[in-house]
Amino acid sequence: MSAAGQLREAGLRATKQRIHVLEIVDQSRHVTVDQVVEECVNRGAPIDLSTAYRTLVALDDAGLITHAHLGSGSPTYHRIDPDPHIHLVCRECDVVDSIPAAQLAPVVDRIKASSGFVVDTGHLVMHGSCANCSQQESTGQPRGKANASERVAQG
Repeated sequence: MSAAGQLREAGLRATKQRIHVLEIVDQSRHVTVDQVVEECVNRGAPIDLSTAYRTLVALDDAGLITHAHLGSGSPTYHRIDPDPHIHLVCRECDVVDSIPAAQLAPVVDRIKASSGFVVDTGHLVMHGSCANCSQQESTGQPRGKANASERVAQG
């Protein structure tokens, strides 16, 4: 279904800004409000920061997208995944990956059994070192944000 159709089905007006923002989120794994603004400019449809933020909040409230707080900055938005996932954020290079939430089911079940606490795995973020940074650390190679941009460029 088109972005305009998805917006209308969710009860939202299909404005040009909402269509662009929803398409950008659809095409990205994870995107911040600043990245949405930048991509709108690249598409020749500039949008100011406050409009981008309000649009992302409206899409989130309508259930078309969701967000996670992956670090100390602004939230990161992505499409709602029918299969919940857990965000893995590398502290060394800021790369974001994900794993199916089902992989933590035994831990989540133990937490519930022992404390009654129900974990919302849809907003779970784990911080650590990605495989590449861990490997570089074990071999003594430099690691960090500069190397992450090289990995992204390589694809």
